[in-house]
Amino acid sequence: MSIRRSAALAVAVTLLASACHGNDTRSQTKPTSAKTPVTTGGGGVSTTTTTAPISPAIVLSAQASRLDAYATTRPLVTQTVVPSPAADRNGVDVSGQICFDPTTPNRFVAVDRTAAADGQVGWGVFELSGRAIGKLSAKEVARLVPTFQPSPDGATPFGCSFLADGRLLTTDLGNQRAGSPNGQLIEWFPPFEADSVASCKVAVALAAPEGVLVDTDRVLVAESRGASVGSFLVSALPTSSGATGGCTLHDATGAALAGGVVHTPWLQAPAAQVLSSPAALAVAPNGDFFVSNPTTGVIAEVTPDGRFVRRVLAPPSGEVLGHRPFSTGTPVGLAVDPSGTLYYADPGLIVHNATTVAGLRTGTVRRITFVQGVPRPPEVIDTGLQAPYGIGIWLPGA
Repeated sequence: MSIRRSAALAVAVTLLASACHGNDTRSQTKPTSAKTPVTTGGGGVSTTTTTAPISPAIVLSAQASRLDAYATTRPLVTQTVVPSPAADRNGVDVSGQICFDPTTPNRFVAVDRTAAADGQVGWGVFELSGRAIGKLSAKEVARLVPTFQPSPDGATPFGCSFLADGRLLTTDLGNQRAGSPNGQLIEWFPPFEADSVASCKVAVALAAPEGVLVDTDRVLVAESRGASVGSFLVSALPTSSGATGGCTLHDATGAALAGGVVHTPWLQAPAAQVLSSPAALAVAPNGDFFVSNPTTGVIAEVTPDGRFVRRVLAPPSGEVLGHRPFSTGTPVGLAVDPSGTLYYADPGLIVHNATTVAGLRTGTVRRITFVQGVPRPPEVIDTGLQAPYGIGIWLPGA
């Protein structure tokens, strides 16, 4: 475990699909405390209590094959929670979107790219311990590895989101640049502590699906190659991995596949034009949605019925993605904390040999605060990072 202030890391990777400024007026929430009963020597419970500090919201972001945690109040200290395999033989190659289980608040899921015994990659289920930066630790308790559709790009797991009852949805990209769309949306059924976790594929022909978001009665999936965000009704999803639960078919790999689940477009014009390669979604405080589009450096606000509202983030006029990233970043992962602050993971994309890739030490983690609903210029939380794609928000006191 290491703790540091915003720091730099190293190395370029291919795109998966592929100092703070001093005038921040956002109110800073002070840490609260949890009271823990102290047992007396006679077996009773005393009336005195001890207090354990609970941090405000903590931001998690995976980069450089490791998972880092960031404080959301000053000082903006940072801690490596899950080390990379290169730094620790017990480390995990973590990447992608990060999502928390509503039924078990200290449990999160992230992509685990550490090759398993069969050479496949998948998702890791982690249990988080501690309540403050510098005191956090995480242990992987399960590994979820599906069958992937054949692709020259290889297996590329990316997104995750939990349903309210603890079921988990994940995405993998499939063909990212050429070939028929064969990205997947997969549903996993608890318990996740078992040696084998039951699953059912919901869709197997998505156009490079990255971020996934459960919004009460529907599931929204950002299809980065398809210039679309698809919508699935939660009520139509399988309730178990068997035929009686709606998982009545099999895909080309022989894996269980849902029958009768309808996939419909969500974005309307001109939102679909503004978001030509959508990557991730987050719910805005007013009930709208934030949607990221890294290749244009845009985060757009979209209504619940898919209509464009405004650009919350856009690069300065005249900037073009080239040998350097946009000055305001290339946003992918999104998350909103309880104060309404929007955080985004910026892998620092550049164009190299006509291909969009993550540059060398060009990634950042940033946030956008709002004053009377108006977005302020983004604030850099960490810089010099290796391709951070995902963001997650954890509430230690939940």
